[in-house]
Amino acid sequence: MKKYLLINKVLTISIIFSIILSTALINNTIHSLASSASVSFYTEKTQMEEGEVFYVYVNINSSSNIGYFETSITYNSEVLEYIEGSSKIKSSDGLLTITDNDQVNITKQKKYVMKFRAKTAGNSEFVIRDEVKVLDYDSNLEMSVASTKLAITIAESKKLSDNNKLTSLITEGVTLYPEFDPDITAYNAEIKGEISKININPIAQDLNAKIEIIGNEQLNYGLNIITISVTSEIGNVKQYTINATKKMQETVTSQEEIPTDGNSQNNTNDEIATNNLSQIHLTKEDNKTYIQGNYRYEILELEDMSILPEGYTERKTLINDMEVTSYVKDNLEQNDFILLYAANQYNEKSLYQYDTTEKTIQRYLKPIIIKENAKSTFNDESNNDKLNNNTMLIVALLGMCIILSIISLNLFAKSRGIKDDEFI
Repeated sequence: MKKYLLINKVLTISIIFSIILSTALINNTIHSLASSASVSFYTEKTQMEEGEVFYVYVNINSSSNIGYFETSITYNSEVLEYIEGSSKIKSSDGLLTITDNDQVNITKQKKYVMKFRAKTAGNSEFVIRDEVKVLDYDSNLEMSVASTKLAITIAESKKLSDNNKLTSLITEGVTLYPEFDPDITAYNAEIKGEISKININPIAQDLNAKIEIIGNEQLNYGLNIITISVTSEIGNVKQYTINATKKMQETVTSQEEIPTDGNSQNNTNDEIATNNLSQIHLTKEDNKTYIQGNYRYEILELEDMSILPEGYTERKTLINDMEVTSYVKDNLEQNDFILLYAANQYNEKSLYQYDTTEKTIQRYLKPIIIKENAKSTFNDESNNDKLNNNTMLIVALLGMCIILSIISLNLFAKSRGIKDDEFI
């Protein structure tokens, strides 16, 4: 009987222990089977050109907190160049290894960024090599992992053209001299007085080149410079110019503006005389500003302000929508005439007068009437001085005459024996 009871106790304890152990194993198995993770790749676009820089993202999503992650990724290193990425990524030729044992930032999602450059045309796949190891933070058990791959195609980069030449330059009703040649960039043309705009049709050799025409609006009498700029795909610019001339209108100049010193014929041929006004055109080349009428001048900053006429100060002025340094009379609200300091083609520097109303320019000549006024003032002062001196001399002579008369009377009285009291 006692032996039978002992056997029952042993069986009961064994059964209870087996139940407890089985329950624990079942719970762990269920927990382990329930925890899973997925690894995927992402990039903004999968088709690129040579030379492009792009990013690839590795995303991990799991049903439980991630305690540890480790994987290896392969790619085509002949097509792609790895530049940089997360500190948890180690790189070797065509192989990236990610090891993350972060025990601080515990989450169910992780992201890793990798930066690449497209080296050459071809294809590359981002693929998980071998198995991915993802551990559950709470149980430290390995999760089941599913992964995807990413395919990228690199195309040859489009070669940009450097062709900035014209294949033809048609000007309706206007003849160009010389005849058009893609390698000749400067042309002359004569236009009739009623023409205010030339119908220009330039065609580029490269259809992707950009063409811009400047200076072909409201053509004035005299010289008009029309510029056709051709910009290639890589940004090289070639400029063709048409020097279109209308017959100049004669301009009458007042007599007092003509110099009287006989030196007016000694001016260089390129200077604009006061009786040869021309309407202007402004251009900017190599950070230099040029103003062009009959002749071309470079606008400069005046260093020696002493050569300015009295009452003029420096000011920025807009001419044809281009800001230039000018010199104006500071006592006038509206300046119809301003001065510019410029150099001609011989680098001879001088002041030039610009008419803001007529849009013309001429060499600045100081009006002679100013000199005559100065001379007249000087003569008046000299005459006043002479008049004052003569007046003083006359007064002195009158005084001497009076004194001599008194002395003569005294002498006459004494010679007659007249006493002083009798004489008085």
